[in-house]
Amino acid sequence: MSTSVGQFGSSGASVILNASIQKLTQAQSQIAWQTSTQTIGETFADLGTNRATALSLAPKISQVTSWQNNITQAQSSLKITASALQQIASLAQNMATNLLSMSGTSGSSTTATDAYAAQAQSALTELTSALNTSDGTSYVFAGNASNEKPLQGNASLSDSTLASTIASTVKSLTSSNASSIMESVTSATNDDKSIFASTLYASGNPATTTQNLQQAASSQRYTVISSGETMQIGAVATQGNASDVSSTSTGSPIKDLMRDLMVVSSMSGMSSD
Repeated sequence: MSTSVGQFGSSGASVILNASIQKLTQAQSQIAWQTSTQTIGETFADLGTNRATALSLAPKISQVTSWQNNITQAQSSLKITASALQQIASLAQNMATNLLSMSGTSGSSTTATDAYAAQAQSALTELTSALNTSDGTSYVFAGNASNEKPLQGNASLSDSTLASTIASTVKSLTSSNASSIMESVTSATNDDKSIFASTLYASGNPATTTQNLQQAASSQRYTVISSGETMQIGAVATQGNASDVSSTSTGSPIKDLMRDLMVVSSMSGMSSD
């Protein structure tokens, strides 16, 4: 009997009971600390069997890797877009220079006009190629529909229906009706739906100039670069500012350039006076 009682004293079950009480006290203190600090544990080991889930970085690493890939692709795409825009800007500058030279030509010779018309037609072919620029995975001027070429068909802009319409209008150009001719070709450019991909035209028959610009803005492509943050990439071929719209401007620099090149290319055989 004394042996049995002794097992409940300084050894045996008593020791086990005291250890359990101490463990419960520690657990209670730990819970109180976790509640007050909103922290699971002070060390990695404190996380217990849940530490693999609680500290798993795989999902975050995968997300960050995705962002890095987006940024890398965006950088590459933006470089290609910048190069294409530089090419387009060069076409516009050359055309402006040619028009100034043409207006300064004296006499009724058509030599200069013919030369500039030929250059404009060639520039339309270059513009066609530039607007259909691809970064390897998407068309940089197509907006959200990046897998669809921004220009319809495979022909040069110089062979388009709009080019023919403008050429027909320009035939009636005289020294006194230049303003009305520009208004007519601008209106034709706004109303035309045969040049750009259908995704870049607003609904309406015909859609207003502002609606077309709004459609271009809504077609802008974005990419996610961090949590809750996006970045605009590329440019839409038909984008522009509503504040620039007038009777002689579509509000879109590229569409205006295209129209102007079509006008100049139609002037072959005309006098430079």
